[in-house]
Amino acid sequence: VIHLLDENQTYLRSVAVAGPDKRPASRGLNFNAGEGIAGIALASGRTISVADAPSDPRYISGEETEGRVRSLLVAPVKTTQMNMGTLSVHSSKAGVFTPSDEHLLTLLGTQAALSLSQAQLFENTQGRLKEINALYGITQGIMEAFDVDTLLKQTVALLQDYFHFYHVQIFLYEPGSEALVLRQGTGEAGAKMRSRRARLPVEKGIVGHVAVSGQAFVTNNVKDVLFYEPNPLLPETSAELVVPLRSGDRRNPGDRILGVLDIH
Repeated sequence: VIHLLDENQTYLRSVAVAGPDKRPASRGLNFNAGEGIAGIALASGRTISVADAPSDPRYISGEETEGRVRSLLVAPVKTTQMNMGTLSVHSSKAGVFTPSDEHLLTLLGTQAALSLSQAQLFENTQGRLKEINALYGITQGIMEAFDVDTLLKQTVALLQDYFHFYHVQIFLYEPGSEALVLRQGTGEAGAKMRSRRARLPVEKGIVGHVAVSGQAFVTNNVKDVLFYEPNPLLPETSAELVVPLRSGDRRNPGDRILGVLDIH
């Protein structure tokens, strides 16, 4: 049986069961980290062998395990940096596991930890490649775009497609005024706002704040932001990232803010 910790590292849950018995003894048996023989094995980092589990005070039994688990062997699945879970085997007979069995399960637990680490590394690498592909796609869009509107449309579409954002939009300063005008936005909401030629006064909302300050702003809870202005066309917005669009390097005296990129 393989138990893995949840995301909060507080709960061991059964994720895989194997064996000849078609009614796995550990199906549905989950533990708080540090409880039961599995939790203690993980916390201590040591493989635990129990000759008679029902008589061991550390053992946590369930309805399906009663009378079916006697010998129990549990190895931690962990790396030097992270606790991941446990690997365990059991028998209906008492005292069947030997020191060689204990050594073998310990090695298997180590191998399982390495395999899980590699899988997580692969997943993280895939995420980074996705980001790189998005940036590459946007760069290609810049190279291929014949006008500003085409470029902006490609940019918001690529960001939403690659990262599955709820909504992406770009505001630019309106020539001759201090207002920000929506130039491109994704989805039905973006189309409606463009048809209305949506305008935002400078200093209004998070978008206006970023346009004036020239500093990117991010929040994971827009309700905590005093100057947040809700948009009725975007009722599902809970987090927001707004980045200023500049004409050059902000360390350059000639640098100026052209508008903002707004991600929901």
